Amino acid sequence: LLSTLTDTSIKEAVATDKAP
Repeated sequence: LLSTLTDTSIKEAVATDKAP
């Protein structure tokens, strides 16, 4: 669960970083 939650958080952070 923790691993999945962290992975999702990382993906969201990357998406936000790539957003204009």
